[in-house]
Amino acid sequence: MLTRSLGKLRVCRCCIFRTCMKRLLILIKLITIVPAMALAQNQNYWQQQVDYNIAVTLNDVDNTLEGKVNMLYTNKSPDTLRFIWIHLWPNAYKNDKTAYSEQKLQMKQTDFYFSNAKQRGYINRLNFTVNGQLARMEDHPEHIDAAKVWLPQPLAPGQQAAISTPFFVKLPYKFSRGGYAEQNYSCTQWFPKAAVYDATGWHVMPYLEWGEYYSNFGNYTVSITLPANYAVAATGVLQDETEREWLKNRSQKIVVAALPTAKRNIYVKQKLPRFPPSAAQTKTLLYQAQQVVDFAWFADKRFMVKYDTMQLGNKSIDVWNFILPDYEKMWAQSMAYSKRAIGFYSQALGQYPYPQVTVVCDETSSDDGMEYPMITSLNTVNGTQQDHDILISHEIGHNWLMGVLATNERDFPWMDEGINTYFERRYQQQFYGENNSANTRGLAKKLPSPTQTGAFMLSRLINNHKDQPINTTSEKFSYDSYYLVSYYKAAFWLEKMEQELGAPTMERIMKTYYDQWQFKHPTPYDFKAVAEKVSGKNLDTTFLLLQQTGNLNKPLPTSTKVTGLFNFNHTDKYRYISLAPAAGANQYDGLQLGLLVHNRNLPSRPFEFVAAPLFATNSKQLTGYAHAAYHVWSGDKRRKTTFSAQAARFNFNEGRTVDNQKVFAAFTKLVPGVTVAFQPKEAHSTLQRTANLRLYVINEQRMSQALNPADSLFYDFNNGSTTTVIPQLTMAWENTRQLYPWRVQVGVQQIKQLMRTTVEARYFLNFNARDEGVAIRVFAGKILYTQEKTTALRNSLSRYHFTMYAPNGAQDYTYSAPFYERSQNTNLAGRQIAPRDGGFKYRSDYSSVQPGLKTNGIDYFDNWLASVNFTLDVPAAWNPLMQLPAQIPVKVFADIGTSASPWQIGSNQNKFLYSAGLQVTILRAINIYYPLLQSKAFNEPNSVNDPNRAGGPSWWQKRLTFSIDLGALKTNRIAGIPAFD
Repeated sequence: MLTRSLGKLRVCRCCIFRTCMKRLLILIKLITIVPAMALAQNQNYWQQQVDYNIAVTLNDVDNTLEGKVNMLYTNKSPDTLRFIWIHLWPNAYKNDKTAYSEQKLQMKQTDFYFSNAKQRGYINRLNFTVNGQLARMEDHPEHIDAAKVWLPQPLAPGQQAAISTPFFVKLPYKFSRGGYAEQNYSCTQWFPKAAVYDATGWHVMPYLEWGEYYSNFGNYTVSITLPANYAVAATGVLQDETEREWLKNRSQKIVVAALPTAKRNIYVKQKLPRFPPSAAQTKTLLYQAQQVVDFAWFADKRFMVKYDTMQLGNKSIDVWNFILPDYEKMWAQSMAYSKRAIGFYSQALGQYPYPQVTVVCDETSSDDGMEYPMITSLNTVNGTQQDHDILISHEIGHNWLMGVLATNERDFPWMDEGINTYFERRYQQQFYGENNSANTRGLAKKLPSPTQTGAFMLSRLINNHKDQPINTTSEKFSYDSYYLVSYYKAAFWLEKMEQELGAPTMERIMKTYYDQWQFKHPTPYDFKAVAEKVSGKNLDTTFLLLQQTGNLNKPLPTSTKVTGLFNFNHTDKYRYISLAPAAGANQYDGLQLGLLVHNRNLPSRPFEFVAAPLFATNSKQLTGYAHAAYHVWSGDKRRKTTFSAQAARFNFNEGRTVDNQKVFAAFTKLVPGVTVAFQPKEAHSTLQRTANLRLYVINEQRMSQALNPADSLFYDFNNGSTTTVIPQLTMAWENTRQLYPWRVQVGVQQIKQLMRTTVEARYFLNFNARDEGVAIRVFAGKILYTQEKTTALRNSLSRYHFTMYAPNGAQDYTYSAPFYERSQNTNLAGRQIAPRDGGFKYRSDYSSVQPGLKTNGIDYFDNWLASVNFTLDVPAAWNPLMQLPAQIPVKVFADIGTSASPWQIGSNQNKFLYSAGLQVTILRAINIYYPLLQSKAFNEPNSVNDPNRAGGPSWWQKRLTFSIDLGALKTNRIAGIPAFD
């Protein structure tokens, strides 16, 4: 009893200690969430005010803007300012060395990197004056889209400075949120704009593709001059009543005149004009906006306009929709959706404060939607009416969450996107239900409902331990995490808070937060302070989740459920075992039919398996393959270890017995292995390291021939089997970046009495935005014998030697390639190869090819071998086959190789072999090769067939080969089928 009491006492003391330490750690981590925001506790809140008066003219021939901006900068800070940082964001498009350009490559998009001078943009002709005095401008040390303007006299607290400059903008093509596409214009982040100065200092940030803004509140007066037949949608209220009436009457499609018949060329496919000619006369439009953080405008001569008003309390607001003619049907209900979204957010957060809302159709937008004060642009080319409605509501919602609650989106993207997604999900649930998959049919019922999609995608990211904390800054997010974490996980975090505090309390928190912080720049600390005050609870533990990765809630227990084909619905509740038909074919087994059984799904599970038992219609035998894997993550989630086992059985030879019965030889393969994958520390890093150890255990049935005295013919019979054990170790380093990716792999195989050591390096040199370029492969290998290297031993192990030429199925000794026919054959199937080692596409099984050949025609290649292989994409613009409905890429290949034999003293053989020709790819997986130029050593009759066999290839077949690359189809990622190895 005493021991138990003392035990309890010790436990209690330990618990007290752990509780104290836990609270201390929570306090420390909370301080790190917003380290500088604690200043708000000790100082009176203040924010700067910058008012703008801008006059700009659009030149729709050169796609340029020319104008002048006047800023009235009011210093409401307690500090004296000696300079003002200015955003010059059009310069983000000036060259391929900007932060924007680098981020586009991280997104695996090369369109801007390979753009031409006409498509790029910039801002120049700047000449700043302050209160009429010339001011010195200093470049930012790192980013060309920011500059420092030195004030001639210091700006004391409470004083104002009138800052002016002319400016000229070459608009970029619409690679991102703003720019031009023919004569459709999105003028966003288009003028010199003062950076924010707050209690933590200056916020000078480059323009980024993902990662939005932090801007000062101000009053805008903007005049826009452009050809008179453009319709313009803009932030603010249009002051010209005549123009307003003209817009209200643009409800019909704008007719674009067809090309005159006399100017048409019937032999050339001509693109019909999409835009009417610009009017010769111009017009100047004046807009005014009060207390906004930005000004954007959109112009197009084809815009159809919908207009309505909406009553909110005791005031009426204007609602505008600007629609492109091709999307009139999709936008049929856009006005109703717009008004419903305005009403929803006004009820959920607070009444809409501005006098108008505009929604613009933008077919070329890089994102689904983008928000600015009072106006948003949407790309809704595809999708359902529900998708269209949800997107409109989300973007309109940003008028509250970004426009009014103007958080620092670059540092705290979740406070904008996450909170808005929280309300978007509430909107979706209110008008479409929690799970609206009941109306879907067929395979669509196996997909997550719209309200489940975000959680489904996020769970995949979390399971792969690639998620980042919610409170990550925009530029530090990976591309996937930015969307899934700052949008969805933040929304789920708010839903978790709502579940803990109750819906009524959460509603009061959000309304109080909006009421207290409207037209200000709140931080996470400010939101936490409001939440704790309204709820009356300490929310340290809840807000600590903003700093953590992984699931917000403990996963619920799941049950096993059998499903057909696949199922991505309710994967948080069920562990699916999927059943699907399976089929295969080869020369010996014929058509094979069976069942595919697997549990691979999204998100992935620690234990995964796939099995495909098949029945072969020709051999009348059971064939098939199976794969199982178990994944283990290290404590820091930086290392993933996978224990796996593969098994396969298929026939690889066929013969006839003396009684005219078919006889087959099969291989059975078992491959246990372990793979260690190291995740990079930086989320943006594309570097990957893997180590793989596996053991091939391959049993091959032997087929022999015997002479039948009765007819003096040879017949086939099974003659036992042999088992080969091949341990293999490979180490790989890879950079999967979109531009110039590379991979280096080092491998060692032990096969009987020899050891194969290889190094393979691959590099891809992109030369355009279509990901066309030059693939370069370098190979070097060395074979070591573990016992004396006799002629008999070399002959017995020749199957495992290096090959300069392309191996056929019989030389695929690990049975890793999907060969249809594995023995030398004169038919088309016998032309299949699996390039490796030297990488040549020329097949030479019974060749007299030099160098180093013996008189019996066998080139051992069992010392060292080196080669370089080039594959050049023929640009699509030069390839007529890419104009077909089913596009067919064409490549040019060139192979150069050498080996040890011709370098031996006394050898008179050519030291280098070469081959070059064309490669055509069909259905992404079938590569057809035809050498056009090659070493004279290859010019031999019957080069790819046994001279002792009857028949032989046609003239065009002598060089033609093909390979099958199932990995290019990436079907294993969808169906859960492992790649062949």
